[in-house]
Amino acid sequence: MSVNANQRRKLGRTKIAVRDLAGRYQLKFDDRCMEWVTIRDISHQGAGLELNEPVGVDTAVTVTLIAGDWQLAVAGVVIWCRKNLDSVGNPTHEKRYLVGIQFDHGNTHNNVLFYMATRALMGRQTTDMAM
Repeated sequence: MSVNANQRRKLGRTKIAVRDLAGRYQLKFDDRCMEWVTIRDISHQGAGLELNEPVGVDTAVTVTLIAGDWQLAVAGVVIWCRKNLDSVGNPTHEKRYLVGIQFDHGNTHNNVLFYMATRALMGRQTTDMAM
């Protein structure tokens, strides 16, 4: 079976060994870097984060997934930031701010890879907690 030019893949495939993936997230903006970032929810268009500090609306950011020597970064902008009401009066809950990030639409390939890798990590963490 032959493949014509219109049927060929436009972007190359990136193989990710999900079973071996364990990582952390980093948020960079305005010459700052936050190392303790929690992804609360994710889609291919953006993410909800939990942070220790607020980040201003309209701030350009880069969110990076670091897993061993593998890194994947997505660019975006903060579209909302608010106090985490779950943390009020709860000294054991350190993440005091919820932040909504809209990913840059110009790099759909990285956005989808970031989404898939993060979903895999979130699923693994949920499974690990249930054990």
